Amino acid sequence: MDKKIRKNRIRRARQVRRIKKRLTSGVLLLAALLFVFLFFVPKVSAKRELKAQAAREQELESKMTKVTIGAVGTCIFGDERGTGEKGSFLEAYKKEENPAYFFQKVKKELDKADVNVANFIGDMSDETAAGRKHPIKGQKEYADIFKAGSIDLVNLANDRTKDYGQEGYYDTAIALNEAGVGAFGHDRVSFKNVNGIQIGFIGIDVLDKSMDMQALLVKNIQLAKGAGAHMIVVCMNWGSEGAQKPGKSQEEWAHRAVEAGADLVLGYHPSHVQQVERYEGSYIIYSLGVFCNGADKNPEVWDSVIYRQTFGFLDGKLAKAWEPEQIPCRISSDSGENNFQPELGV
Repeated sequence: MDKKIRKNRIRRARQVRRIKKRLTSGVLLLAALLFVFLFFVPKVSAKRELKAQAAREQELESKMTKVTIGAVGTCIFGDERGTGEKGSFLEAYKKEENPAYFFQKVKKELDKADVNVANFIGDMSDETAAGRKHPIKGQKEYADIFKAGSIDLVNLANDRTKDYGQEGYYDTAIALNEAGVGAFGHDRVSFKNVNGIQIGFIGIDVLDKSMDMQALLVKNIQLAKGAGAHMIVVCMNWGSEGAQKPGKSQEEWAHRAVEAGADLVLGYHPSHVQQVERYEGSYIIYSLGVFCNGADKNPEVWDSVIYRQTFGFLDGKLAKAWEPEQIPCRISSDSGENNFQPELGV
């Protein structure tokens, strides 16, 4: 009997050990499943969701009408009173006898945009009576430089396009238009239709204290919208000429422009290229600096930039703005002196 009891006890012990092993295995299996559920399943689900979201965005983008806008800094064609002396812009223009010379080293990059914008300082007029002490003088033929360089529109809202008075300003706008380049600024709003998208271009000289620029900004934006603009670009002449960073006034004006309806704000007047900001979905570049400096053979600032940004439209409405590109440039292709021919930088 004792022998039988011992066998039963051994058998039960073995059964208990088997049960324990099974329980342990079950617990380990449950733990492994739980681990997979808690750590791997969410990651797989997240990856699937990201892929699905990317696919949705790609499908949406494929339906968009895309427009790429390019912009360069201030262009100064001419020098004080258009001297024509040795080393002057006028001498270079006559020597080359080719308006394409000036932008030929950056044209391929500019051609990547659907529409390009520049700011112009000086005049393109036969007027000789200057309205300021040190006027920048150009010639009507200089408008062909913009056309040959793939610049489609030119902002004239700055403190130097009336160096030769109101008549000089009108002559400049006419010379640009006759060359096939749109002139805008002050109370003049220009439009460009790209792939069926109507873009309004507005120029405001914040530094002009002769009138209410805030009212003019709002009025011009409303005018552009009323004319059917799907997108509005505002060029602002502001800030301190030598400043490397935007001042408080620039920031306030930029935000006002966006709040009033600007989709892209391009800043001018400071010689340095300044920062880019995204505000309420719109982009602001506070200064594009100087791009072609015909008034100074030895300028303090040699670095410049080509700004380029693509926008997507659905049913005529701006749906997406891609991150902007900034292509470094130098204002001269001659490292020794300014030859008025911008080139791509490093």
